[in-house]
Amino acid sequence: MYREDYDRAGYFVLPARSKNAFLAWFTAVPSIALLLASFAAIQHADDRILPLCASLILGLGLLFYVWRQLVLRSKAAARQLLKATIFYLLLQMLILTLRSGKGIRSFN
Repeated sequence: MYREDYDRAGYFVLPARSKNAFLAWFTAVPSIALLLASFAAIQHADDRILPLCASLILGLGLLFYVWRQLVLRSKAAARQLLKATIFYLLLQMLILTLRSGKGIRSFN
């Protein structure tokens, strides 16, 4: 998606092929691993029902965008997956932070 920017900066990127299944899976696997890591973090909570339900809903949304990227393999789908991942991370962090009931005050 940002191939030209990375090239100008001197970073190596994988070869561009519009219908390359490897590149689509190369972006999907970390998203699925992120989802599994979120569920693993919830296992350590005292009250698991609400965080688990919220994470499940968020995870289904993330999996939808992963599926779109695997099927469409377009720049638009990749951009939407990037946005969905950022949104997922933000909301998941809020869920994990607020699940203890202490929230931000736990740092004081």
